[in-house]
Amino acid sequence: MSERLAAPERWLGELHDYLWIEGWKGDPEEVRRGLLGMLKALDRATGARGLLKATAARELRRLDRSEKTEHLYMYLSLLDRLAVASQAARRGNIREAAGSVQQILDSVLIHLAALSGRFELVGKYRKGELDFLHYSGAVADATESKGLRDAGAVKRLLNTLHEAAQAAPRLRSPAERAAAAAFLVRGSSWVLINLSKWLQALGASPPPFYRTLPTLALRAARGT
Repeated sequence: MSERLAAPERWLGELHDYLWIEGWKGDPEEVRRGLLGMLKALDRATGARGLLKATAARELRRLDRSEKTEHLYMYLSLLDRLAVASQAARRGNIREAAGSVQQILDSVLIHLAALSGRFELVGKYRKGELDFLHYSGAVADATESKGLRDAGAVKRLLNTLHEAAQAAPRLRSPAERAAAAAFLVRGSSWVLINLSKWLQALGASPPPFYRTLPTLALRAARGT
């Protein structure tokens, strides 16, 4: 990982643990300051031209274990992974790009599974009881029953990106690797562009800062 993105990775990890690890012993104010400090690097890495930094800084005036903070974690971590993928693609590091895209897919499926009341599917996937295709299929069935009419199309998009991420590192031709990296980055940006629509279909109310996600996803993917 580039030095530019090392700070975002550290503080996003701290925010994750603050939100979801029982018995976490850290200092929430230190995490809040760390997140504020990382925004400049993440803004630069995504090509956001100040939009990400200004948007997230408003949400970090205080830190609490609220649904809004959980959405902020999702927002920042997805953009971080897309930035890593985009930078890796430009450097020709197809393995790192593919790995970051897979993390985006995994994060989105966790969110969709939770909203559809099937979080146990996440545990089965993590334990290896479900492979990715069966996992995404089960999540798609659950989300469709909860009102996501595009569930089949969402599943096909995520599966296509997953299969591309698995295959891309094995490509030998530089031209093929470059094309695969561009496809992965642009495809995952499309996931971020549509995420709010999927969440709303499942009854969630993404915070207003999610409105910037399509613009930021397009800027992060630019140049691949």
